[in-house]
Amino acid sequence: MFGTSGYPHAKIGVVYRFSFPLLKNVSKAPVALTGFKVLSVPGQVQVRGYTVSSVNDTPGYLLGGLDTDFTKYPDYAKKTLIIKPGATSPYYAGVRVQASGKLAHHIKGCDITYQQNDHTYHQVLPCEYALDVT
Repeated sequence: MFGTSGYPHAKIGVVYRFSFPLLKNVSKAPVALTGFKVLSVPGQVQVRGYTVSSVNDTPGYLLGGLDTDFTKYPDYAKKTLIIKPGATSPYYAGVRVQASGKLAHHIKGCDITYQQNDHTYHQVLPCEYALDVT
């Protein structure tokens, strides 16, 4: 079971940021994070990009906020990020989204791409983000 993160009074044209779930490597080999994307995006939403933040730079794990709330923190999106075996990553991805009208449904599905032992994998994690335009 999981909840929905979001904004009950979102504004058209404003860029919001939602964070992906925190990641833990439960295997015995390192994992290299290589990509992030949301899978189900309503037609009234434009994805403006993806970012990666670190709990070491932000005041903890930020679930979301206005895009401008995040610009003061480093963005690790262009770096290869390694999660050691058994470790929880301090890094968390975020999606930047902008609504152009009322949404038909929520933004859903967090697809994480990673490499381990020379193989590339995709893992879809449950996530749901609401932009309820008023």
